[in-house]
Amino acid sequence: MFDQLGILPLNLLWQCLSFVLLIYLLYRFAYAPILRMLDERANRISESMDQAEAIKVANQEAAKRAEQIISDAQGKVRDMLTQANQMSQRTIAAAQSEAREQREKLLADAHSQIETDTQRAKEELQHEVARLAIMAAGRVIGKSLDTQDHYRLVDEALADTEKARN
Repeated sequence: MFDQLGILPLNLLWQCLSFVLLIYLLYRFAYAPILRMLDERANRISESMDQAEAIKVANQEAAKRAEQIISDAQGKVRDMLTQANQMSQRTIAAAQSEAREQREKLLADAHSQIETDTQRAKEELQHEVARLAIMAAGRVIGKSLDTQDHYRLVDEALADTEKARN
């Protein structure tokens, strides 16, 4: 039957063996390394995808932390501004209070000085009036008083003026 088809069984056997040997050699030296290389590449791609996913998650966490830090910083800034405003208001109030106290002290000192100056002016005026009165009385009497009499009369005149005023 093989003869009628022109197939030689021994050649067929050698061709089958050669084909099987070729398949084995291709599998051993070409297909297996290619499969191994493709598996390694698939593993690297998988690892890269895992790393990319991990980086993405880390970036999201970092973004959340950055937002939290920013919001904390903004809160601290608001607190600091509030404290600064309160401190400035307290400082202004203290300065106003101190200015009021100083003004009142200056007014009291001024009133006291005016009182003192007025009293001194009254005393000087009384002395001058007494001196003029003694001088006029001396002219009317016609004689001059000595210094001791002069002082005694001035003191008496001042005492009488003081009594009259009270």
